[in-house]
Amino acid sequence: MTKLGLQRTPNLPPTGFLKPGEKADGSHLDAVDREALERSIEIACQDKRAGRAEQIAWKIANNDGGWFEAAIFASFCCQVDSLRLKPWESPPVHGRKEDPQSWRLLRRMLKAGISQFEPDPAAALMRAKR
Repeated sequence: MTKLGLQRTPNLPPTGFLKPGEKADGSHLDAVDREALERSIEIACQDKRAGRAEQIAWKIANNDGGWFEAAIFASFCCQVDSLRLKPWESPPVHGRKEDPQSWRLLRRMLKAGISQFEPDPAAALMRAKR
C-alpha cells in the first residue's frame, strides 16, 4: 500500500513480458518482424520527447526482456504516434479482440504481410495496396 492507499496492480508479471519461446535478444523472430522492430527502435530514439532514447536504452540494458521487450515498447510508441491514438485505444502491436478497431487493423496488416510491429501501419498498408 502507498500513502494514498493504492496498491500495485497484482497481475503484472514479476519479470518482463516474454512469453514461452520468446527470447530477450529477439532471435526467435522472422526477418519481417525483426526489421520492423529495428526501425521502431530507430524512430522512437529520434523522438524529440525528453528521455525517450535513454528510456529505450535503459530497457535494453536493465530488463529481463532485453532488446525484444524494448523493441516492442518502441513499436508501441511509434504506432500510437503514427496512428494518433487516444489513450484508451490500442495499437496493433497489442491488438486484441476486446478492442475491435485495433483487432481489425492488425488482421488487415497480417493479411497484407505486414508485421504487427510495423512503426507506421497506415503507411505500410498504403504501400501494400500499390
